[in-house]
Amino acid sequence: MLRPLPTSAAGLLLAASLTAQNQVHPDPGRTPVFAGVYRVAEGRLDSTVPGPQTWPALVFNNSRLDGYYAVQGAGLTWIDEGALADRSTGAAGAMAIDQVHAFEFAWCSTEPDPTGDAGSFLINLYDEGTVTGGPVPGATSCSYTLSGLPLGGPNGELRCWVVQVDLQGAECSTDVSSMFRTEEAAGAGRLLNWSITAAQDQTGPMLADGGYRVANTFLGPSPNGLAQYTVAKNKPASFYMRFWGPSPGILTYRPTDGSANTLQLSATSSAGGTQTTFSWNGSKGGGVPCWLIASTNPTQRNLGGAGWSLLVDPNALIAPTPIAVTGNSMTVNAPPSSLTGYYFQVVCGHPAGGAMSMLASNGACFN
Repeated sequence: MLRPLPTSAAGLLLAASLTAQNQVHPDPGRTPVFAGVYRVAEGRLDSTVPGPQTWPALVFNNSRLDGYYAVQGAGLTWIDEGALADRSTGAAGAMAIDQVHAFEFAWCSTEPDPTGDAGSFLINLYDEGTVTGGPVPGATSCSYTLSGLPLGGPNGELRCWVVQVDLQGAECSTDVSSMFRTEEAAGAGRLLNWSITAAQDQTGPMLADGGYRVANTFLGPSPNGLAQYTVAKNKPASFYMRFWGPSPGILTYRPTDGSANTLQLSATSSAGGTQTTFSWNGSKGGGVPCWLIASTNPTQRNLGGAGWSLLVDPNALIAPTPIAVTGNSMTVNAPPSSLTGYYFQVVCGHPAGGAMSMLASNGACFN
C-alpha cells in the first residue's frame, strides 16, 4: 500500500529517492461546475459570485481538460510542475520575480457529501523544483488549506468542481526579501512545483495539459520514497491549475511581523501603459485624507501600539511625496517600467490624532 507523503517541505525533500515509474488509472469525469471563489483572508467559499472572476494577468494556464480525473486517496500528496515566464518590464538586470494573486483548480469526487461542504484540500506552491525530485531546498513556498468545499453527491454520485482561490492578503509571496521567482530563462531556467493533498477518499484532481513547461509525469509517494507517475489510457499526467498575477512588473509586499495593515493598495498600468494608477480601499470615509508615499528603499518599521507597520523608508523619500489624496485612487504620469526600484504605501487618517488613529496599506513595488 502507498505510504502518505509528508506534507512538510522538509519531508518532501527527504523523500527524494526515485523508484521506477508508476502508473495511475484514471476515472471518467464530467465538465466541472463552478463552485465559487474561496476567500483565503476570510477562510470561506463565496458561492454568491455570479461566475468566474478575473485578475490583472493569467500567468500560468494548465487547463486543457481531458475529461478524466485521478483518485488520490485521503492524505496523499501529489506534486506537479510548470514555470512562470519572465514578465518584468523593468530595467536591465531587474530581478526575475513575480507573484501569484489567485489560482484555480478542479477536482472530482464520489465521496458522499450531503451538506455539500465536507471537502478539504491542502495546496502548496514552490517557486523552484524539478520534474524528478520535487521542491528544492530553500524554495520560496506558500501553503493554503481550503475547507468547506463540495465533494460528491449526497449518496456518492460523481460530481466535478472548479474553484477560484482569491489570495488577497495572502499573495504568494509578499516578503520583499523572498519574492516568488520566475523561470529566469536567461540564467536559471527554473521550474516551479505545486502540490495537492485531498483530505477525503474517492477524490482527486482533474487531468489537464497545455501549461507552460509542464511534463507528462507527476510525483507521488511509493514504498521506496518519492516516485514519478504516468497515467494510463494515454491521459495527461498533469493536473488542472491556473495562476493569476499582477500587472507586469508590479508586486505587492506586506509586513512580516504580523502587523494589521488593513488597507488594500494595488497598482495597475493605465492609459495604454503610459500611466500608473494606484487605488486602495477602506480610507475611513468622510473626507479623511490619505497620503501616497514613495521611497527608494523598503522598510519594516512597526509603530508600536498603532498596530501597523511603515513599509517605505522615511529617510529615502522620493519627491514630491508624501502626496495628499482625498479619494481612494491616484494616477501618475509615469509607466510602471519607469518606477523600477520604487516602493509605495498609502497611509490614511489625521496625523494630529497620532498613529493610533490612522490606517496603513500594504506596499507596492516595481520590478
